[in-house]
Amino acid sequence: MVERELRFIDSYRFTLASLDDLIKSLSSDQCKNLKKFYPDERQFSLLKRKGVYPYDWVDSIDTLVESSLSSKDAFFLG
Repeated sequence: MVERELRFIDSYRFTLASLDDLIKSLSSDQCKNLKKFYPDERQFSLLKRKGVYPYDWVDSIDTLVESSLSSKDAFFLG
């Protein structure tokens, strides 16, 4: 197995605003490609809003290939 490094980089350091603020400033017309792949308005709006990321659960690159999340108990380690 090849050893790889996983780093999380805060995009806020590289932009003038947060990603949440940037996506909120876009109109639907400016998201043509996203709308093409997600024409359902519910899916489209979900993709345009800020979500949560399980940073504590992703403790190695191997967890990124899993097809589902662990139980809730795995997120509250202590």
